[in-house]
Order: sequence, then structure tokens, then C-alpha cells
Amino acid sequence: MAAAAHTTTSSSMHIEILLARCEADRNRHMAGGGASEDELRSVEDALRRPLPEPFRLFLQRLGGGVFYLKHEIFGPRRVMIHDIELVPDLLSFRTWLGAAVPPGLLPIHRADGKIHALDLDAGRGLVRPLGAAGRTYPDFTRFLEDVVLG
Repeated sequence: MAAAAHTTTSSSMHIEILLARCEADRNRHMAGGGASEDELRSVEDALRRPLPEPFRLFLQRLGGGVFYLKHEIFGPRRVMIHDIELVPDLLSFRTWLGAAVPPGLLPIHRADGKIHALDLDAGRGLVRPLGAAGRTYPDFTRFLEDVVLG
């Protein structure tokens, strides 16, 4: 039992370090600002399941947008970047992709022609490429570290 508590604490500390790094690099992002609790609950209600905690925390602190001028991360609301560009919201992007999204997957990221999705049916929220071969990440924290901050 103590080991599980230590792992959770360690994981929580790790996401906090990564979020602090993203926040320190704010000038390299075009984001819409943190999501409210109501916005997050609305997404979870539509999905009929909770978002994995590290992803939820990311959205709460930073929201959706373009990070490091390359990585689109979808949040609970769309984000206008320029007059003609926007980053869609999570649910609209999922709907737009339609049948390309198997049940239980939630597209959260797009960059370099690849889309990554959270596997909401996997306990900790695996992140996997959508529709193409590629690396799977054990959770959003590892994905954030390896792909977005990499």
C-alpha cells in the first residue's frame, strides 16, 4: 500500500514539474488559458467518463492551443490563433474525425501529420497514435515529456 502511495505522489510531482516547465515557456505557446471546472466536467459528461488526471490537470492549468509552436493540444474549447486559424475543441475534433476514432479513444494532440489519442478504456489513460503505427505512451505525463517537451 505504501508503494502505491509513493508512486502516486511521485507521478503527481512529475506532472507538476512538467507543467511548471510549460508555464515557464508561455512565450512559446499560443493557448487559450486554463479550463474551468465547469468546462472540464462538461467534457467528462459528454464522454461519460473522467479524463485521466494528468491530462485534466494540464487542461486546467494551460488549456488547449499550440504548444512550442508545433503541438496542437485540444482542450474543452476552441482556441483562435490567428484570424483564420483555430485549434478545435476536443469533442468537435473527435466528431470531425468520425469513424476514424474507435470507441474509447479521445484525440488530444496533432503535430507533424500525426494524431495522438488518449485510450480512455485503459486504466491510466494510455496515449497512442491514431490510425498509424507508432509508439504508445503509458500516460499523458510520459507523452508530454517525450513528445511535446522532448
